[in-house]
Amino acid sequence: MNQPEMRRKLVQMSMDRTDVLVVESGQEVLRNGDANYRFRANSDFLYLTGITEPNSALIITMNSQILLVRPKDRKQEMWHGARLGITQSRKQTGIDSVYNIENSSYKVAYKTTKGMLDIVHQMRSVKDSIEIQNMCISADIAMTAHHRAMRMSTFKESENSIQAIFDGKFTSAGVEHSYTPIVAGGVNALCLHYIANNQKLEAGTMLLIDAGCEYEGYASDITRTFPVDGKFGTQEADIYQVVLEANKEAIKLVSPGVTMSDIDSLAREIITQGMKSLGFKSKNGYFPHGTGHFLGLDVHDVGDRHAPLEVGNVITVEPGAYVKELGLGIRIEDDILVTVDGNINLTEGLAKEISEIEEVILCPLT
Repeated sequence: MNQPEMRRKLVQMSMDRTDVLVVESGQEVLRNGDANYRFRANSDFLYLTGITEPNSALIITMNSQILLVRPKDRKQEMWHGARLGITQSRKQTGIDSVYNIENSSYKVAYKTTKGMLDIVHQMRSVKDSIEIQNMCISADIAMTAHHRAMRMSTFKESENSIQAIFDGKFTSAGVEHSYTPIVAGGVNALCLHYIANNQKLEAGTMLLIDAGCEYEGYASDITRTFPVDGKFGTQEADIYQVVLEANKEAIKLVSPGVTMSDIDSLAREIITQGMKSLGFKSKNGYFPHGTGHFLGLDVHDVGDRHAPLEVGNVITVEPGAYVKELGLGIRIEDDILVTVDGNINLTEGLAKEISEIEEVILCPLT
């Protein structure tokens, strides 16, 4: 991603001589004792600078760009790792005015002009070719992990042993989880944000896995639901097919000019009518969440849900059906890039047809 170009575009398209934008990278957060959580920079700061370090700030006006960073410090670096420092930060970002944040009083001198972050978020919602490439790589890595989880499900005894597949694959690929994964067997899939991932897997039940990774800051977000022992029961297959139809038809609708509400309405209608045809009468339609969200530097990325989709938007399409009386939750989620001609499914390579999933699970390991 070309951060200098992003900053130039921001100034050109939206700033006048009175506007100011201040974006901070954020601070490290104490986990316990003297250990911090792993730091992840604020997405707006990352988008405009490419810098991943804490305790940094960017100030942009119509006529100036100022970057404030931590200075080099041998003692701190011995304990916590190398810092970019002022000279390297200048080279990496292309910003000439780089200063020691510890000597700065910028919070007093500058305040962000109202609405400036909204402009940044509008820019972030439309991905350029480099961002799209990063998201394709993120999706490919995550799909590989999902595929292996399907193949290994009959050999694993617990949800956490399945999560370990993702932990290992992501670590070996040099990426991190883009969110805490959901590995929900049986009734646990009824909890939409289930993250305990520590229960035994029971034969004859379904397993819902919602997991993605972050490559160069860009997220993938994929969900698949499949039978632990490799064969769909008749009732599970019927409900799964309803969700799959909603997923596929909603994806077909994704194109410039369509809104997220349009996509949600179509998927919700298919789920409602499909469940009704199977004899389920709930007026709530067994579908309590939205059909999708924007995707990018954040898993639930910036973007206007009410505005028509644009070329370069990336969204998820994730209909579901949750049947409490059956202890069954099914969700299917793909990552979709909006293009001039319609869309490209970045996660199309991961099995989701019933026959495909059964073939993957029951295929002998090599």
